[in-house]
Amino acid sequence: MKIENIEAKALTFGLSIMVLLSIFTKFSHHLGIEIPHEWEIPLIFVSLLLISLMLTHMLSIESSVNELVSQSKAIPVKSFDNYKDFYDALSKSMFNSKSSIDVTHIRGKPPSDFRVGEGYFSLFENLVEKRPEVIFRRVTTESNEQMKSWVTQLKGQFEGFRNFKLRTVKWNHDFPMINMAIIDEEEVFLALSTIVEEKTAGLYIKDEHIVRHFTEYYDNLWEHAKDA
Repeated sequence: MKIENIEAKALTFGLSIMVLLSIFTKFSHHLGIEIPHEWEIPLIFVSLLLISLMLTHMLSIESSVNELVSQSKAIPVKSFDNYKDFYDALSKSMFNSKSSIDVTHIRGKPPSDFRVGEGYFSLFENLVEKRPEVIFRRVTTESNEQMKSWVTQLKGQFEGFRNFKLRTVKWNHDFPMINMAIIDEEEVFLALSTIVEEKTAGLYIKDEHIVRHFTEYYDNLWEHAKDA
């Protein structure tokens, strides 16, 4: 960037000198100074060359700006202000999954007490049964009797399903973790729970590099969790 600034200043200075020389050449005879006519063609040539270089420099800057704008728009990050839009989008991505779905449900309440996203939980269970080619991983917690009962239910419901894996972690807090769903290691959904469940918001990200970080985080969480 510093080199580009120096180039721009040098071109501007050069053009300024050419303009001054042109003005001086035009009025030099009034000062009794004769400028050889042979100088005119080189002056015109140098001026045109400097103008051409300046235009090239400006086009280069415009191209760089357009590239930055394009890159910023190439990272889809979408926010959802309510749980319905969030879980509708998540359910659609889950339905269209091709290889893997990694989710967390780390909170003090099982889905039966969680009115928000009821359809999402039902879809997850249906897909496990109908999509054997997709690997489903869920990390949850057995922090209380309700959650222990739900984990036991899941184990019995999906016993024998090779595409379903379940692990648990310790979570003894009154607030939920920022739960997530990673689809095909290409998309990530983050549920941002609030005190009022109906106001649960969320984020959607689809970017190879960013999603890879979340996938690595999930893999680390999975490795430190225990089999249910």
